[in-house]
Amino acid sequence: MPGCNYNSSPWCGKPLVHEPNLEDVKTLTPEQAALYLKIAETAMRLLRDDVPFEEVKNIFGKQIYYSTHDNAYIYTRPDLSDISFDIGFTRTKDGSSESVDSVTISGGYMIGVSKQDLEKRLGLQRASNYVTFNIDPAIFIDFHYHAGMDLVSCYPVSVYLSFFKDQEYSNIDPRADSEAKYLGTVTMLRAYMTPEEKMQRAQRVPQCRSRQPAPRSGLWLPKIPHDVPGADYFLSKDMRAQRVQKGQPMLSVGISPPSEEARVLWTWVGE
Repeated sequence: MPGCNYNSSPWCGKPLVHEPNLEDVKTLTPEQAALYLKIAETAMRLLRDDVPFEEVKNIFGKQIYYSTHDNAYIYTRPDLSDISFDIGFTRTKDGSSESVDSVTISGGYMIGVSKQDLEKRLGLQRASNYVTFNIDPAIFIDFHYHAGMDLVSCYPVSVYLSFFKDQEYSNIDPRADSEAKYLGTVTMLRAYMTPEEKMQRAQRVPQCRSRQPAPRSGLWLPKIPHDVPGADYFLSKDMRAQRVQKGQPMLSVGISPPSEEARVLWTWVGE
């Protein structure tokens, strides 16, 4: 059955009323909500290849399951009403390194973490679309965000926030954006990749942004975006490959401000 989007005409559907099962509603204290936001921010950093998983994995709580098929770990935080975290990885062929490519946060409907707080903490712009069906009695409304690119391989990152439709609104009603109250599943992921594409990505020539930890020892050559401040000056220089050891911060070309320097992409060119 066809669905309706935010820009649909009013005849597309009528406001729907749903009452959440109070047994599924978990109230977080302000302290728990603050921790939830910190964990969500850490998940975003992992998706952007901004921090190694081993350095931050303790924040997700206790590991309770590992799927060899999906190469995914499930963690839980009993102190956060048993909220769980499903963390998926793409792995190099030799298994020597892993990179997070998806994080799902789930645990029922929670009061205490607002949509606006999540948007601000994760640096999300307004939802690009409401992914929901309004003709059928849908009980959820999903907000979809394009959250930029990961820092190393530049795959698009997307975020989906799912909310229970607990008020008389539909996806054609602007109140939906402000009345979203009961937060459900949060899904954060890079662009969808088949297992074959994941393997190709894992075997790619290593790349790294300025000041990020080098994933491999050897010679690295920078590529400077043509529109950064002073690009002509830097592009006119003979940018010879620089030697960096694995784990060391990648060198800086010297572009200011730091946000522009972070756009410089270094590529591994050999030992």
